[in-house]
Amino acid sequence: MKKLIGLILIVAGALKLVELIGWVNLTNLWHQPWVPYVLAVAVIAIGSALIDSDHDKENWQAAPVPQPAEKGKPVSIEVRFSSQEIIYRGEPFSGASINARFGGVRLDLRGAAFEPDTTIEINTRFAGVDLLVPFDVQVDVEGKSVFGGVDKRSTTVPGQEHKHLRIVANNKFGGINIKN
Repeated sequence: MKKLIGLILIVAGALKLVELIGWVNLTNLWHQPWVPYVLAVAVIAIGSALIDSDHDKENWQAAPVPQPAEKGKPVSIEVRFSSQEIIYRGEPFSGASINARFGGVRLDLRGAAFEPDTTIEINTRFAGVDLLVPFDVQVDVEGKSVFGGVDKRSTTVPGQEHKHLRIVANNKFGGINIKN
């Protein structure tokens, strides 16, 4: 997201510079019918980047590890206009359903005891999810994003047996960061 905002600012600055030099005349540009839409999308992108910023780590609210309704069932994590940090320290993890709206979730699974065939369903709307996984977990991502995305930077140790974690992502103006 930061790269997108940087690119928008660079293009805007370059356009203004070439107009000031006199190479092009952009006076009528602001009267084009598509300009308000581009500006609206740019404002939304900047807002999303601010919500998903890594600068507010001290504002995360630590939460206890959620317990599933039934043993072996996925846990449910809901966040609305807030942030939540959940850290597993040896507890069993059999999957999760994360719904984040206008906020953020930081789920640290590096100490979790993974069960086979683990799936995390993540739905974001104007929100961000940070997912920390151990090095012995192979992450597979599927899903769709609209004005958002998934940044997968997790790695596995070669030559070892890996557990598998399936991420099903559905992002609208939101993002997911997956790392070790």
